Amino acid sequence: MDLKRGCQSALERAGINDMRFHDLRHTFASHFLMNGGDLYTLKKILGHKDITTTSRYLTITTEHKSKAMEIFEVPENESNIIELAG
Repeated sequence: MDLKRGCQSALERAGINDMRFHDLRHTFASHFLMNGGDLYTLKKILGHKDITTTSRYLTITTEHKSKAMEIFEVPENESNIIELAG
């Protein structure tokens, strides 16, 4: 039995009807990027010729977006540095 058929069989036994084997590829791509991977390396891993094809695989969670924006927050103990500079 090949991997794809084995996965389909496991999904059926688990009662999961709304998932395809290919969904695992999308999940991997999103988690790869959310854990620090870069788009160009992902492109090579997935075997895409065009970066726009790779970008279609991305689903970044709202939680990850919020966490990424934390780099713009000024720590409380450094807020006076901004006041002195201004």
